[in-house]
Amino acid sequence: MVDRYAHAIFCDDVRMERGGKQTFVGVYGPSLRVDSFPATLPSFWAVVYLVSPASDPVTELKVQVKKGDEVLGEADIDGDELRGLYPSSVRERTSDAHRITANLQIQFSPLKLASDGLICVIVQTEREVFDAGHLKVQERTRVQPKEKNPGA
Repeated sequence: MVDRYAHAIFCDDVRMERGGKQTFVGVYGPSLRVDSFPATLPSFWAVVYLVSPASDPVTELKVQVKKGDEVLGEADIDGDELRGLYPSSVRERTSDAHRITANLQIQFSPLKLASDGLICVIVQTEREVFDAGHLKVQERTRVQPKEKNPGA
């Protein structure tokens, strides 16, 4: 059985809906393509999920969003702030869930990209490190229109 794992979603915006639901707008697949470099995105989000057994919640959490060696953003969370990432039913021990999920959202407004590369989300707990996901940043390939054959 998998003990803990982390994953990330990359998108343009996150909106909170009634009932605590989240709507992700402009979700990226494996790549983010821009017309040219340098490029600026007005808004960019990394939404991180850390799943662990309910009997073994995370006690220390550090999340880094990196592009190559450059740290674009990071969050160090522990104590009450970390417990606040879990649903109230878990915090109050009224849930019979076997697994619990902590959710963290990191917003960049704007996100400036000087070149192509790989955006990675690294999640570190008190005892392990996860690659929660990555997004390839590249320049959009331009298709040249075919010239009409003037002799035809």
